[in-house]
Amino acid sequence: MGQIADLADAIGAGFMGSAQGQKRVLLIIPVVDDESSLSYRLSMRTSLEHLPEKKQRELARVVEIVHEEFADALEGGSADFKKRGRILKIILFGSYARGTFVDEPHTMKGYRSDYDILVIVNSKKLAEPQY
Repeated sequence: MGQIADLADAIGAGFMGSAQGQKRVLLIIPVVDDESSLSYRLSMRTSLEHLPEKKQRELARVVEIVHEEFADALEGGSADFKKRGRILKIILFGSYARGTFVDEPHTMKGYRSDYDILVIVNSKKLAEPQY
């Protein structure tokens, strides 16, 4: 988790948000470099055009739900950190970010890749279960 947090900090706050009404997703695509160690190539996109339309719609709805649930969780909070609570980024990573997802419900195994999503908020306390 520390590496992901460090990576998110390195990217800079506020990439995912409602800047001028647009919601953007940062895609993190793992690659192997020449020395065979895992490194990250960052590909910042404002769309998910590499995915089929159905998956784009599903992810758009996921982003809406995350924002709705976050707002509901903070509603009526009296603590300052809750009043100032914000989603800074929503990061799609894994097979959907890479474009290597599997969607084979018609096969015997019926395998489908899941969405790997990381939500970055502006206060560590907001990520703690008791809040």
